[in-house]
Amino acid sequence: MPESAREFSAVGYHFAKRLHEELGVAVGIVNSSWGGTPVEAWTSREALVRNPDVAAYVAHYEAMVNAPATPTVGDKLSDEKYPADPGNTGEAKGWAGRDGDDGAWAEMQLPQTWQAAGHAHCGVFWFRKTVEVPAAWVGRDLVLQIGAVDKQDTTYFNGVKVGATGKNLEEQYWCQAREYRVPARLVQAGRNVIAVRVYSFVSDGGMIGPASQMRLGLADKGVGVVLLEGAWRYRLEHDFGVVAPPSGPLGPGNQYSPYILYDSMIAPLIPYGLRGAIWYQGECNTAKPWQYHRLLTDMIRCWRWDWGQGDFPFLIVQLANYRPAANYQDASQWARLREAQFQTLSEPATGLAVTIDIGEALDIHPQNKVDVGRRLAQWALSATYGRPVVASGPLYVGMTREGSTIRLRFDHADGGLVARGGTLRTFVMAGSDQTFHEATAVIDGKTVVVSCPAVREPKAVRYAWADNPEGCNLYNAEGLPASPFRTDTWP
Repeated sequence: MPESAREFSAVGYHFAKRLHEELGVAVGIVNSSWGGTPVEAWTSREALVRNPDVAAYVAHYEAMVNAPATPTVGDKLSDEKYPADPGNTGEAKGWAGRDGDDGAWAEMQLPQTWQAAGHAHCGVFWFRKTVEVPAAWVGRDLVLQIGAVDKQDTTYFNGVKVGATGKNLEEQYWCQAREYRVPARLVQAGRNVIAVRVYSFVSDGGMIGPASQMRLGLADKGVGVVLLEGAWRYRLEHDFGVVAPPSGPLGPGNQYSPYILYDSMIAPLIPYGLRGAIWYQGECNTAKPWQYHRLLTDMIRCWRWDWGQGDFPFLIVQLANYRPAANYQDASQWARLREAQFQTLSEPATGLAVTIDIGEALDIHPQNKVDVGRRLAQWALSATYGRPVVASGPLYVGMTREGSTIRLRFDHADGGLVARGGTLRTFVMAGSDQTFHEATAVIDGKTVVVSCPAVREPKAVRYAWADNPEGCNLYNAEGLPASPFRTDTWP
């Protein structure tokens, strides 16, 4: 029922819904979840202390929790507040207006956070951009899109406020794209000025795009669009220093503590019989992706041991695409963590739902939960229930060097491979120097042949190796995307 589903896991709901549709029987789902938590919190203490990567961390945590409390004057994390907006002083100085003098202001390429541009602190920045408006637009309403703003904004056109998002302390709206209407009376032929006041009281701040959502155009969708990405003038109004989110100490009541969610939200469920588990987590472990394969494997094994039902199915949602789009990022931590999730398929009765095509650059919690649930169900229908469906998109299984090319082989490609939208993209190739170059990839039946003029003696290929790989488009005939992968094991 809609009223009960509203408070339930959306992924769990759509997973169960598809199983119900295909199997014709009711499917019971138990939801035990807590967003934004690390895998260590869901793993038993016994499993964690056997892992040399985290055993010392667990020992340190337990020593801290068990140490006698030492009161500190003024140490009240629960009373911490974010810095309030000291007030808009820039408007009175003419920073919003068409005639404001920004010649001495610095320049920043947008979209990006101001931290990425070298300003580590939180605070309030003003951004200004001069645009040329065609005479045909005079007397017509415009639509101004400035992309997402981290956290709050007040936006002006020729000195007049045309929109604002967020007004109360701690309202963030950091991933919400802004769109404001510019009244016809403000539109002038030729030079016009857009000014955006951005207030960020914690972590990052700035105009973060994406670039495709930064433009000025006619409200009635007539011809003509002015692109707003690129150079903007900017000036600091208020500096708050570096502000990090307040958090309480590790221990009881803190969901980040090791094994705490296992003890409180998993162990109590062990008396229930179950058919399998679905796992939708990983973002909180991207800082150390090289640890994740062992951590997730240990967690799966400890759950199976504690339930005593053998190797029940354990289905994993691979990280979706997130952050600004890129063709290739050698040091992508998100790509490394996706690889760790992929490697977990070496455990018996595990599965993988690939979501590299349904994420969102600006939202770490993408809204499309329907396809996530249905792709999990696809694997369950194939591997657990024996239905004649393809379990997954293409999964890399091996390579063969053929002269100056590399041929890649895949599982789940029985119906053939597909380059959705044309030529295959986001393939890169390297030789023994480990320097990757953009490569050409061509489908040959159930395989892909990769070549690159800059690499005469190829050693390795990577595909969709970025936080948000731009345009990755390898699918199987069932319309399911290939998992990102690399053929090498280089650091």
